[in-house]
Amino acid sequence: MKKNANIIFLFFISHQFVVAQVNNDCIKIAESNRLVCGAATFSDNSNGVGVNDFVGNNGKGCLQNGEKQSAWYAFKVATPGTLTFTIQPSNQSDDYDFAVWGPFSSDIASSCSNLGQPIRCNFSATTGNTGLSLNAPNNSEDASGGKFSKFINVQAGEVYILLVDNFEQSNSGFSLVWNGVTSPSGVNGGGGTSGLAVSTASFSPPTIACNKVIFSNQSGTCEGVLTYQWNFGDGSPIVTDRNPTYFYQNSGTYTVTLTTKIVSTAINNGKTETFTRSITIIGTPPSASFVDLPDKICGSASPIPLKATGTPANGGVAFTIFPNGNQAGQIANATTFNPMTLGAGTHRVRLTYTSPNDLNCVFQTFQNVIVHPTTPLTLGNINEKYCINAASVGLTATPLGGQFTITTEANTVLNTNIFNPTALGVGTHIIKYTFIDANACENTITKSVKVNPLPTLTNQLKPSYCVTILPFTIVATPSSSTFTVNGNPITQFSPTALGVGNFTIVQTAIDENGCSNTKTQMVEIVPQTIYSEMEFDLKICPANGLGESIEILTLAEEQALSAQGKQVVYQWSNGSTGRTYQVRSLNDNGTLIGLAIDQSDCPTRKTTFNLDVSCNPELFIPTAFSPNGDNLNDFLEIFGKEFTNLEFKIYSRWGELIFVGYSEKEFWDGKRYGLNAPDGTYIWSAVYENILYKGKKIYKKGFTTITR
Repeated sequence: MKKNANIIFLFFISHQFVVAQVNNDCIKIAESNRLVCGAATFSDNSNGVGVNDFVGNNGKGCLQNGEKQSAWYAFKVATPGTLTFTIQPSNQSDDYDFAVWGPFSSDIASSCSNLGQPIRCNFSATTGNTGLSLNAPNNSEDASGGKFSKFINVQAGEVYILLVDNFEQSNSGFSLVWNGVTSPSGVNGGGGTSGLAVSTASFSPPTIACNKVIFSNQSGTCEGVLTYQWNFGDGSPIVTDRNPTYFYQNSGTYTVTLTTKIVSTAINNGKTETFTRSITIIGTPPSASFVDLPDKICGSASPIPLKATGTPANGGVAFTIFPNGNQAGQIANATTFNPMTLGAGTHRVRLTYTSPNDLNCVFQTFQNVIVHPTTPLTLGNINEKYCINAASVGLTATPLGGQFTITTEANTVLNTNIFNPTALGVGTHIIKYTFIDANACENTITKSVKVNPLPTLTNQLKPSYCVTILPFTIVATPSSSTFTVNGNPITQFSPTALGVGNFTIVQTAIDENGCSNTKTQMVEIVPQTIYSEMEFDLKICPANGLGESIEILTLAEEQALSAQGKQVVYQWSNGSTGRTYQVRSLNDNGTLIGLAIDQSDCPTRKTTFNLDVSCNPELFIPTAFSPNGDNLNDFLEIFGKEFTNLEFKIYSRWGELIFVGYSEKEFWDGKRYGLNAPDGTYIWSAVYENILYKGKKIYKKGFTTITR
């Protein structure tokens, strides 16, 4: 609570406005974005207290209690005149105080450590609006004084620092109105005539360890954004970081210049300011250099390992690549310089070499590497595939002046700019165009070109046909083949319709690769040959499955035809082929016709066989035999034909079984148990099957007599 002779002010803090305090130190003006630009009204909240700013040469003037709930601001004068402003509390019951220090140079950081006493100060206990006015009589007011202090006569370029302090710590905020600008509530800045700058450039005294310098930027703007250019005074390239760390290569005193520029859509776009400060480097940095890094390279070159050598030895090496020299997109801890990845342009490589004895002694050097762009190449009129009979193609490419090579399917390399499908042959061939530009950068472009064979044409047409042959579809490959006869398209080949004569047949086909091929052949249609006919009636029993051979014509006749140049083929009515046919089963019973056909499909012989294919089994047993050893009828033999599966038995007159035989090759020698059987009559029985009707039994009995 402030006290004066006449009035006592009571205050309270409303809980709904209490917020967390933030550090609002003078030195943090730039960090907290409290650089005041222009003369527009703005609103803020003095809601924090940092460290005690009123120490050393920083006087607090009329602010008896120091900082309570403070906000620090800096502003720079753009035009000379009278400076006034009004601080309008959001809650008119709040008691706001303020103080102004200055004028200073644009070095805000240094000013905050050497403020001196404020040139304007107001600690009035009266609530409501306060500030600088054209009508106020005094530079400073204590608790019993008025709410406004006297205006300030200002000059262009001067920097002032303003502290706005909420004595009651209500967190309710305020608006600040400059000069003649009227606030929404009708409060004005008191009619002053000066204007404020839109930006300021400044940086703190840097931290220096050995040759490592860390800069802290205090620049700010309230129109657009700022860009930064640091000149470290040693001839090194400009750096655009806000707060750079820089390593000097040599000890000495250097003038560091910071230039800021506004980037904005408003009237001050492009406006620049400059701030300088001298620094002294005492440390001795190490030294290092790049190894095997060229200053120019082609964009198609292989990656280059990044290497360096340094003194003292065994220090730490690190490389950073700045594509096209930009800080943005930098490649930290790079190990290789890859032209193909970086692309064309001037790329900046930074070598950082750290002393093995002191990590703060660091050497940095830069090298620009120009990556020359790869010349774009294009191939001219060359297709991806050709037929082997296609015409030669002259190869073209842009830009002119390069070299063509063709690598064949067999890996033969030809230095030629003529692509000749016929000479190159079937297969995939690689065309390569190599161009070397003015920077000695080589680029190549390749293309695979396939040479396809012509389709292979085949068909079943014969050199000649009989005029009697009915129309038929020509079987051919490819199946898409088309045919013409004497130039006329056909879908079927009809000797009968064409008639006797010689005809030119052309087969044409186009395959899936668009390759076309033709095949021309001559076909003769011959008249019907006058041929001989023969007919035979044959009775055949194919005993034991061997059958009987029949023939269309004799071997001698075939040889005679062959001698005449006639190539004969054979066709039987049952589908068999060959000059002869073997009759083996009852299926051949009936009429069987055999044709001898010449190369024109005209028959030269027709042989008809009327076949009676049957077998009547015959079995004969002699009625007597004389087993007396005179070699005349000494055995009882079995005679017959066309039978099979024989079972032959002999019994005595009393029914005793004496002999059993199973083949016509077996016989009875007239013995019974190894002794001569008595003369007399014996009974025999036979069971057998027809050789063509197996499974059907035939039974037969008879008598035979032994006479010695």
